[in-house]
Amino acid sequence: MIAQAQTDITINLAQLRQKYMRPILLGIIGGLFAETMFLFVQGVLLYPGKPVSVMMFWGVFCGIGMGGAAGIALNLFVVDRFEDQKAILPGTLAAFVPYAACGYFCYEIALNTGYYGAREMGLLFVAKNLVISFFGSLLIASLLFTQRGRAMLKALRL
Repeated sequence: MIAQAQTDITINLAQLRQKYMRPILLGIIGGLFAETMFLFVQGVLLYPGKPVSVMMFWGVFCGIGMGGAAGIALNLFVVDRFEDQKAILPGTLAAFVPYAACGYFCYEIALNTGYYGAREMGLLFVAKNLVISFFGSLLIASLLFTQRGRAMLKALRL
């Protein structure tokens, strides 16, 4: 009886860990993926000449920070409050706000440093961040809160 209770507790802890860590993990993966794209497209191909190592550190810390913030926002405002299709809109909004805020903060920093073409193409810089933030947030919400998305995450062992 005690062994069964310990097994049940272990299973419940594993489910809870997955339920609350998954949004944070997906947020960080999304943030790092976006920052990697920005580094290569804007930092290397379109506007070369700045130290790639500095942009790489910037991208890693920013990707982890904004991704973690997006995941925590999902946990605070969506997980355990909304389910399935009803969670898509609030999930998208909860992840979008930290991503978009970090994108604007990044724009302000890039203006001062001259990185990523923020001085040359400011509107494109901001618009690109907003579009990618929205669609990335929609993808994360769809993966987290739909049956098909959860099945994909399970197959990927995430």
